[in-house]
Amino acid sequence: MLAELHVELVRHRLQHTLEQADTANFEVELDVRDEAIEVVVSGFSDSLPALVRTIMQEVLRPMKASEVASELGFARIELEREYRNATQSPRAKAYELRLQMLEIRAVTTDDKLEALQSKEGREKELAADISHFSAVLVSGPAIRSLVTGNISQEAAIAIVLDVVNAEAVTAGDMANFEPESELEPEPPLLAPRCHTIAIPPTTNGLLVRRESERIGERNSIVEVYFQIGKVGPEDRAYAVLLRALLAQPLFNELRTRQQLGYTVTCSIRDTHGVLGLSVSVQSASHAAGAVAKKLDVFLHEDFLHEYLLSEKRLPPKHFTSHVQTLQRVYARPDLTLTEQSERYWEEIVSGRLEFDLDINVANALESCTREGLIARYRCWLQGSTSCCNTCTDNYEERKSVHRANKNNGPRKLRVHVVGKCSPLKPLEQLVPSGYKVVQAAAIHAQTTMKNANLCIERIKTTDHENYEFTCPLKPLEQLVPPEKAPVIITGDLDDFKRGLQCHCQVDACR
Repeated sequence: MLAELHVELVRHRLQHTLEQADTANFEVELDVRDEAIEVVVSGFSDSLPALVRTIMQEVLRPMKASEVASELGFARIELEREYRNATQSPRAKAYELRLQMLEIRAVTTDDKLEALQSKEGREKELAADISHFSAVLVSGPAIRSLVTGNISQEAAIAIVLDVVNAEAVTAGDMANFEPESELEPEPPLLAPRCHTIAIPPTTNGLLVRRESERIGERNSIVEVYFQIGKVGPEDRAYAVLLRALLAQPLFNELRTRQQLGYTVTCSIRDTHGVLGLSVSVQSASHAAGAVAKKLDVFLHEDFLHEYLLSEKRLPPKHFTSHVQTLQRVYARPDLTLTEQSERYWEEIVSGRLEFDLDINVANALESCTREGLIARYRCWLQGSTSCCNTCTDNYEERKSVHRANKNNGPRKLRVHVVGKCSPLKPLEQLVPSGYKVVQAAAIHAQTTMKNANLCIERIKTTDHENYEFTCPLKPLEQLVPPEKAPVIITGDLDDFKRGLQCHCQVDACR
């Protein structure tokens, strides 16, 4: 919160400078990203070094509590407004909930808003906190820089030295400052290492369910995230191929044919080096539980058997065409300087430093096969105890395999954000005489979920006449059998995460 408030004050002080830069066709971005202040300046003018110098001087300048106090009111109100708007949409809230569950050190928008509101009426105390933060920031900043474009090596070095010495060099003597002609070779400065939680294997995933922020919201979001792991170019190539093949059938089935919702998407997520496949549906007409059930059927059964394994729906020629298209996309050189610099900068801030990653993925795609894709699909999305009803032809054999591999399963996370104004209730509330999942037991440290038990309570429901239904009701055990029920996280996410492992300690599924 203090870092973002500091950036807000810097923007306020540089308001006229930034307006003039915009008039001169410069683009300036000031933001906080992964516990660091990020400054991006781009433009086609020889005055760019002077603009960078001015901005970085202000960013790294220690702020006195007395001068901050007079500017704090407007900046605090603006930041509070940003926090309140950040998670108003169900999709944004689902995105944040997923990251909160995946990141070991996650600071939510609600946390920052609470911290900011706790200082209301205590401006002097907040000004002192900002002053202390800026002093710590200047005392020993770790600076990562990237300079690209039509600029000489000497000029690039001069810009970097200006940034490094921004604390010591004041505006008055900046004109007399001459940078050293050469930089001493130093080891590369890596980005701070951010750690990601390893989602434990479960029968049918973990479930995080929250209400939307806006009172009149009718839309709900169902997101299913399958954690793939830390992978090399080969598995990354299979992941992007899986996403490319999944996108159109997913949309056609859930959006066009079943009309579950008006937004159906799938994407590959990279959370601090840990890859995952995310599928989401936004709906105002169906309950989140009903959407989740149909999404499961499609992902675990229909897509595999009616598409991946079907040479009629996916002929070898079409499979090869998808692979070749992705190869061209990843082998394509950067078309613009902005595209190139964004790709380089992503490698620097992530600490990955794999500047040829796209080329390596393009080369790996050449050896991708249908058999290899199906094997990874079974591993990543189904695991050994998936809710797929037809993983083998023999029912007894399927049960035996599942019992033998009961500690395995997909690393699956569900996020449901339910609209407050939605007339539809969660799935377990739509059961007239069934079972209701009350809570999940806490997961023992470094468990594979074998100690996680669901507490089931028999309930009776009598007020269904006020609910809207699109199909006849069935008991919950017929809709979602107990062995396929997700583990519902009812308490605080941070408390739940304490019993889970970091992904650094878990081998990726091969």
